Amino acid sequence: MNLEELKDEEISKIVKTGDKDAFGVLVDRYSTKLNRYISRFVFNADERDDLLQNVFIKAYININSFNDSRSFSPWIYRITHNEIVNYIRKGKKEVFGIVDWDVLLPIDLYHNNWGEEINKEQIMEHLEEVIQSIPAKYREAISLFYLEEKNYIEISEILKIPISTVGVRLGRAKKLIKKIYLSKYHV
Repeated sequence: MNLEELKDEEISKIVKTGDKDAFGVLVDRYSTKLNRYISRFVFNADERDDLLQNVFIKAYININSFNDSRSFSPWIYRITHNEIVNYIRKGKKEVFGIVDWDVLLPIDLYHNNWGEEINKEQIMEHLEEVIQSIPAKYREAISLFYLEEKNYIEISEILKIPISTVGVRLGRAKKLIKKIYLSKYHV
């Protein structure tokens, strides 16, 4: 049997029997994704690596609590969410990582009629600054939806909030980003 061909939930059942190699497949599948998610909040690479390692240790230790009839992805993202929250509570600096602003903010910032050429890199820097100024609960919703491509149901499971609240947070986040950007940079 090739573990690579199995679904995450099937692999988790094998891990529960004590097969550590099977857990390695899950680590391989989620390392890049979870590292990208963590990087939205943790700037320091060493601290990010430590956080990711803690996520996988906790996932392995608690794999028996995972319900195999549910999707594995929201479960591991929830563990990651909790680790990020703990990191922030310990007084670590919050940093929001690189964002694809063309996807996130539907403002035509690049094709303008302002009579001057706008530097795209400068706009990206400004948007990063704006994102850092909005509450973490909105940054997290934005990150999960736009960058991690999670749907409302998965975000609801990860953040342990109602699905309707996911939509509210995303809507408020976009409005805040747009409002702050437009007022701060007089667009």
